[in-house]
Amino acid sequence: MPAAQTVQDSPNAQAILSFLRRHAQNHRLPPSRQEIADATGIGSTGTVQRWLTRLAAAGLIAIEPDKARAIFLTRAGAGSD
Repeated sequence: MPAAQTVQDSPNAQAILSFLRRHAQNHRLPPSRQEIADATGIGSTGTVQRWLTRLAAAGLIAIEPDKARAIFLTRAGAGSD
């Protein structure tokens, strides 16, 4: 990723954020990493985890450690698509 590009500019990051926003509107529980992979077309849960870590570092989501479905949008990440 070029230095001038922010994490949310990536198509994968945009797809994950968009899915998390839609999922939050329709479900009580956050999605699993497998659900994120399936919905976004990302090939593995490991790749999803790397993107989630990047999004968390950018302040767009929060992840509670040691919990499978503990992925939450922050105010910065909850913006509209």
